[in-house]
Amino acid sequence: MLEVLRETQLSLLAGVLIAAGLSKLLLRGPEQPTDARALDLLRHHRGLNVGVAMLESGLGIALLVTPHPSVRVATSIWFTATTWIVGELRAHRPEAGCGCFGGLSSTPVGIRPVVRSVLLTGAAFATVGVPVPGTEVLRMSLGWRGVTLAVELAVLAALSPEIGALLTRRRPYVPCELRTSPLWKTYATLHASGAWQKYTPMITRSEPVQVWRELCWRFLVYAGRSDGQDVEVVFAVSLEEARHPSIQTVILEAEESDVEDTGPNPFAAVPV
Repeated sequence: MLEVLRETQLSLLAGVLIAAGLSKLLLRGPEQPTDARALDLLRHHRGLNVGVAMLESGLGIALLVTPHPSVRVATSIWFTATTWIVGELRAHRPEAGCGCFGGLSSTPVGIRPVVRSVLLTGAAFATVGVPVPGTEVLRMSLGWRGVTLAVELAVLAALSPEIGALLTRRRPYVPCELRTSPLWKTYATLHASGAWQKYTPMITRSEPVQVWRELCWRFLVYAGRSDGQDVEVVFAVSLEEARHPSIQTVILEAEESDVEDTGPNPFAAVPV
C-alpha cells in the first residue's frame, strides 16, 4: 500500500507542475507598484515568469516520462523552495498573492496555500526512488491507485483558492449602453414576444418605418391602422442581456408622430 501511495504522487505532482506552468503563461497576474519588494518584482517579471513556467512544465513532463533520480531530486528541491517562498509571502506580503498559478493566485496568501506547498513537498520527496515513470502509474491508475489519486485531488482542490477564482472568472463587464447589439437579435426578440402577437393585427407594413437606439433601448416604429385611423405602433426593446428582455409598446396617432420630422422625439414624452 505504501508503494502504491508513493507511485501515485508522480501523477499528482506532474499534473500540478504542468497546470502551474500553463497558468503562468496564459494568465498573467496584476501589475505590481514600483515600490514593491524585490520578491514581488521577481514573481511578476514577465521574462522570469516565462522561465519559471517552462521549468515547471519541464519537470512535470519529466516526471511522466523518466524515472531518473535527478528529476525526482530536482522536483523535491523545487517544491521546497516554493514552500519557503509561500511562507515568506504569508509572513511579509500576504496581500500580494502567491502567484503559484499565475493570475488565478492573486488572492491574499492564507494558510491553505502554505499547507498545500508543504504537502506537495512531502509528496515530491516520497517519489525519490520510485522505479517507474508517471505514465506507467497513469496506465495502472485503477483500483487503489485511482482511489488514492482521486482523494488527493479532492484534498488539493480544497486547499486551492484558485478553484474559486477560476469558477468566478468572467469576461470584463461592458455596460449595455456601450455594448454592441445586432439588429437581427432585436427583431428576433420582438417577434417572439407577446406584445408583437398582440399588436400584429393592426400593423400594415412588415418592415418598420423607423428604427433608432437610445442607451439600453432600441425603438422600432411600425405603420398601422386602428378603428379606421392611421396609427404608429412603437416598440421599445430592452438591450439588457436578460432571459426575457423587457418590451414596452405605445400606440400613437399618425399625425402625432411624423417619422420624417427632425424635431424632438414624440416618444420621449410617453413613459415606456
